[in-house]
Amino acid sequence: MLLSTVLLAVAASVAAQARSFKVLYAFKGGKDGEGPMGTLIRDSYGNIYGTTQFGGSRGSRQCRYAGTGCGTIFKLDPVGHETLLHSFSGLADDGKYPFAGLVQDQRGMLYGTTMYGGWANVGTVFKLNPLTDQYLTVHSFSSTQEGQWPSGGVIVDAAGHLYGTTQGGGDDGCWGGCGLVFGIDQDGNEAVLLTFSPPAESPTASLIMGKDGTLYGTTAGSGYSGALGTIFEVNRAAAASSLYSFRGGTNGEDPWGSLVQDKHGNLYGTTYAGGDFNCNLSRDQGCGVVFKVNAGRESVLHAFHGPDGAFPTAAPIRDKRGNLYGTTTWGGSMHYGTVFKLDKNGKITILHSFDGLDGMYPFGGLTIDAVGNLYGTTEYGGDFGCIYNGCGVVFEIMP
Repeated sequence: MLLSTVLLAVAASVAAQARSFKVLYAFKGGKDGEGPMGTLIRDSYGNIYGTTQFGGSRGSRQCRYAGTGCGTIFKLDPVGHETLLHSFSGLADDGKYPFAGLVQDQRGMLYGTTMYGGWANVGTVFKLNPLTDQYLTVHSFSSTQEGQWPSGGVIVDAAGHLYGTTQGGGDDGCWGGCGLVFGIDQDGNEAVLLTFSPPAESPTASLIMGKDGTLYGTTAGSGYSGALGTIFEVNRAAAASSLYSFRGGTNGEDPWGSLVQDKHGNLYGTTYAGGDFNCNLSRDQGCGVVFKVNAGRESVLHAFHGPDGAFPTAAPIRDKRGNLYGTTTWGGSMHYGTVFKLDKNGKITILHSFDGLDGMYPFGGLTIDAVGNLYGTTEYGGDFGCIYNGCGVVFEIMP
């Protein structure tokens, strides 16, 4: 038994070393930004765009929680040179603390959200032209009825309409509201598409859109019939339905991340908890799972055990062969998180285990390019001259 365990560990190590890991950029804090949490995007020229939740050159008085600014929007060129595109001020006509990543439309415009800031300090939706650095607050949330605290990003359709979620607002049966799904037109006008009611609450992630325009998303809190999170859909007629309710245990609970859909309509995602309750990091809640949902039925594709990762908070991504790639915020050799690959047969390969100097706690998901290179962020680690735990990094994993 011991020999087989050792051989498995060696095999996992060899598999992990089959790819080359590189820190593309280590944030330094202050004006440079710190604490990237969102998933990155890449343009056709190989430039990378993302956000940091703290840091920047403006608004320290408005952002005393961070102490060093209200967050940034940044660009990295293909060789890792950073350009600061925007520093959030936290003032009424701006936002602060962007937790999610960005999305780019067909014209190259960037869109995103801030969790706070704006006229009522409960969040904004913004637009940025990366060529001119022209920044615009598209919508400022101003009341609980129209939502507050958008921690997920937005998606954009072909007509330029934006869709997203807010953690709070809407039905006041939950503290701060149970959250909602919104749409915003090109003039910045908001329409509430779905309001969650007790016991459903807290959509924390971005939506995805199917080919027919149907929106899919997750709620992380207590779901319908006492479930611990849900998967829901909203069709073009704004009719909503619950596709699946998590009930904890080995099937997983608390899906914090978004979803990914294949050509057959199957949905894939992760849960933060549940799964293997013998996980060496959490015997009382499990270390999370990767799941697949089809026609209202869930299949657990992998339950994390600790050495292979723990507590995933982002959606996996799929390549053309059907392999899934993702991150876990904890676990691995140093408990600082992992990057993993899960093949069609359910075999997991640890592509990288973070050690602190190369990053700590990857909260966001991954981006993949045409040749299979993976890109992501860690919230901490990297430059430890920044703060005690480091200010975070952008990393690349190459075949």
